Amino acid sequence: MTSSATNVSDVSDVEVKDLAPETSDKLDQVSKLISNAAKWSVGAALIPVPNVDVLVIGGIQAKLVNDIAKVYGSGFTKEKLRSVITVLGGTLAPAIGADIVVGSTAKMFPGYGSLFGFVSMSAFSVAATYAIGKVMVKHFEGGGTADSFSAESVKADLKEEFKKAVKK
Repeated sequence: MTSSATNVSDVSDVEVKDLAPETSDKLDQVSKLISNAAKWSVGAALIPVPNVDVLVIGGIQAKLVNDIAKVYGSGFTKEKLRSVITVLGGTLAPAIGADIVVGSTAKMFPGYGSLFGFVSMSAFSVAATYAIGKVMVKHFEGGGTADSFSAESVKADLKEEFKKAVKK
């Protein structure tokens, strides 16, 4: 295997068998972490209280980032983790910022407002959580650590992964 990053979704079952056992195990672990976090983020999007859903989704994403780091033998301090999530979330905000505000705020209106809020927040939360997870895996598969992670350097990747996730 080369030192370049391995994209979780770009690895087929056949290729996984060809990887070093530890790499295959790590990719399996992080794939499960990303999948579980995406499911939890949908659940968080169903929280009927406006803006509380956004905070809970941020917490789910923070846990995902730290859990992925742990799989790769690293870990973030609380301050660094908070900073990473803030920058990553801020990177996605211009593209979907209005959707978050509208989706979360729409929950204040019974009926269609709540339905719209749940649907839009669910779609956003899954795509954002998935994209953040994928970017973190690329970082660690490329030999990065929690200490070497720079949210600034992955902004373009994050936006691209988010676009891919939205299309799925």
